Amino acid sequence: MKLKEVVAIQDLDSFMKELEQIRDEYRKQSRVPPNAFVQGVINPGNRKFTLVTRNGKMRLDIEKFIFSGFNKKPERRTIINLHDGQNFYVLNKNTIVISNPDLNYLDWRSDSTNEVHQFYMPDLYGIEPVDDIRPVDEYCDSLLQILRDIRADPVNQEKLIKAIASGQAILQITKDGPLHTIEVCGPMAEDGSGRIDVRRIVLDERYGHLPVHSLRVEMPAPGASAWKKTYQIKTQYQEVAPGIYFLSQGRSEYDYHNPEIDNVEKESDSYSYTTIVKKTETGTEINKRTIHSRTDIKITKVKTGDFEIAEDYFDPKSLKIKPGFHVSDRRARPPLSYTYSESHLDPKALNDTLWNERSIRAR
Repeated sequence: MKLKEVVAIQDLDSFMKELEQIRDEYRKQSRVPPNAFVQGVINPGNRKFTLVTRNGKMRLDIEKFIFSGFNKKPERRTIINLHDGQNFYVLNKNTIVISNPDLNYLDWRSDSTNEVHQFYMPDLYGIEPVDDIRPVDEYCDSLLQILRDIRADPVNQEKLIKAIASGQAILQITKDGPLHTIEVCGPMAEDGSGRIDVRRIVLDERYGHLPVHSLRVEMPAPGASAWKKTYQIKTQYQEVAPGIYFLSQGRSEYDYHNPEIDNVEKESDSYSYTTIVKKTETGTEINKRTIHSRTDIKITKVKTGDFEIAEDYFDPKSLKIKPGFHVSDRRARPPLSYTYSESHLDPKALNDTLWNERSIRAR
């Protein structure tokens, strides 16, 4: 049996050249169908969602568990996120939030949608800042710019080359058949528990260099004996049209290990999908505790192209805004908040009403 050839690229020039090739190949793909209908389920909790995009408009209906008080059973609620081409709306029961289109991306990454966002035509954790999320090509560009800035300073460039040569830093791309692994790692921790900063991304060229696995590990210089955070996402794809690959399922996991976490017993909550585990280190009295959370997503239906949808599906009228709803208009500076009344009942006139209200208050 012929073994697959594994090639590791560690030379700085070759690394940057390979990174540019990956970016360019990724950009050649039809990454996002302009018109798409996607249904899926998020677990734990068996929470359903429907995502529809058409001609620049977008709507996401997603089930969430909302906690209204301590020791109270959470309420299963459908939250609607709607971009009608002019404004971005988020409807949560009897509260509606309205934002400018340029804030659409920020709202899309908010708590109500991030479980879908991290998978939908997936994005990746970037390098700086550590909580940033970006597509593959932007990730490559970000890393390339960091390296260009380092190379512009001879002193910093020499430090990086020495760090790579000595093993204090890892900067490499490994090619194993169709898989390309981009790896950027910092120095070893003082306690030998691993490298203090790890970014590893595995891309599959069969799917247009979409990510099949991303891993991020963080710990302080002393090492995991102080604390350690691990984030990872694994994904699988399906071909929904010739050359267009769409998520079929995925898993997101987060682990946080810290001996200073409050002493808690093991508990599992299917609503908040968080498990807290108490562990005791063998031979000592030190309690080692880990917080673990996992989110699984499975796509159950995908349509692309010219599918049927209700004519008013992207119309704010479909949100059925009623008198008594709380309105928060983030387009205004400062944001405008008030209770929706009979005089504001027509959602079609909502935009003018909000701005008139703001002008009156400004006087």
